[in-house]
Amino acid sequence: MSNALKVNLVCYEDVNQWILGKFARRMNEILVADGHDVTISTKPDHMADINHHIIYYDYKTELACACDTLMITHIDTVTKLSLLKDQLRVASAGICMSQETRINLIEAGIDQSKLHVVNPAHDGIIPIKKKYFGITCRVQNDGRKREHLLVRLSQELDPAYFGFIIMGDGWEPCIKELEETGFNVEFHRDFQPEIYAGLFQRMDYYLYMGLDEGQMGFVDACAAGIETLVTDQGYHQDAKGGMTFPFLTEEELLAIARELQSDRRQLVESVAGWNWQSYTDQHVQIWRQLLSGVDNTNLGFAGKPKLRGVLKQFIHVFRSPVSTFHRTPKMVVRDLFLMTKEVFPGLQGVWKWYKSWRTRRNA
Repeated sequence: MSNALKVNLVCYEDVNQWILGKFARRMNEILVADGHDVTISTKPDHMADINHHIIYYDYKTELACACDTLMITHIDTVTKLSLLKDQLRVASAGICMSQETRINLIEAGIDQSKLHVVNPAHDGIIPIKKKYFGITCRVQNDGRKREHLLVRLSQELDPAYFGFIIMGDGWEPCIKELEETGFNVEFHRDFQPEIYAGLFQRMDYYLYMGLDEGQMGFVDACAAGIETLVTDQGYHQDAKGGMTFPFLTEEELLAIARELQSDRRQLVESVAGWNWQSYTDQHVQIWRQLLSGVDNTNLGFAGKPKLRGVLKQFIHVFRSPVSTFHRTPKMVVRDLFLMTKEVFPGLQGVWKWYKSWRTRRNA
């Protein structure tokens, strides 16, 4: 590969231990497969084109190389913010995990040209969890259960996202059609008390399409905290708040199905492109931009330190109950100095004196 990069992934934790090591391993796999010269180490390599530090926290500016990039995660204290500011005066770029963090850091005074965003990746090995509709009634000869609606309902749904659990005889023709179109169906023809209660633990929605005053399975579903798609009639109405998705007509039922289908698809597709190949490719694109001197990060924010931005970041940190819980008065004083030392240059001398005094006192 003629345009291959020599990349050193600087991982400061054991790569086989936890999540940061996983980022290093996955990136290494993709980069090697794409023909790049890659190493994983715990220290920078001055011969590499890129030294990518996972994460920023342990990056030492005195060991800086020609092109250092820093993985940035949750800047949740002013101490971390101050550290990152110092680091990015030397490092070539910081790569945030979210747009929100990038915007907050720009408003807090970090040079926008040094901040990029690459959302985290997932392995794509966890199968989609299907949502199951449950039915616990028999089909009646007079058609009052409106069983034909079951097939119509299924036509609005994707079998990758949904399935059915049915107890009661007479549903066999509908089940045949469901299975032919790819739906998983758990079927129990006869009522079996020892099995009945367990079905509700596997249901996500209780479905009843009949118009004969109500169905006892609806009562059990409400008691079990299961969402319901049931007809708006009979004693269903008397269970205040029990009908999650009430309907009467076929079109109303299908509209609910389309809404559920859309919600499931949107949820799954929200991170469909967040895979390791894409994650690594975006890093390579950033690295090539840095090596060629191209700035492609402008989002229209000023990169100069602003009191408003720093104060916003300070308030954001201290609104967190977890962060506040661990703060002592000394830590608050320290963070106040860190917050203001760049916005008000005159305080730089005070800050230096404070650090010198602490050093002498602890000697």
